[in-house]
Amino acid sequence: MRPEERDPMWLLEKGESLMKAGSYLGAVSAYSHGIKLAPKIPELYQGRAEAHLSLKNLVETVEEASQALELLVPKVMGNKKERFECHMLRAGGFRNLNCCREALMDYK
Repeated sequence: MRPEERDPMWLLEKGESLMKAGSYLGAVSAYSHGIKLAPKIPELYQGRAEAHLSLKNLVETVEEASQALELLVPKVMGNKKERFECHMLRAGGFRNLNCCREALMDYK
């Protein structure tokens, strides 16, 4: 394993790069490896949720976005954008699962 592959922030950037390239499975892999190294970085879960949504893995989308939201505490202005994005991802998963009530709660 190369030294950069042991850096969760490098893996976060790698996942983002793979997402932009449309390589969603590769992005899931990069984010997953980053989570194994640093399970308290919410952006890794958020990225993996986005990749799962792109792959139509809806249950995983909801789970990953929920995990990211659990890590984004306390609710402060500094993480407001990330929390908003996680709620939108989770709402998208819920909506596609036909869980309209849950999706509406996240959209609000």
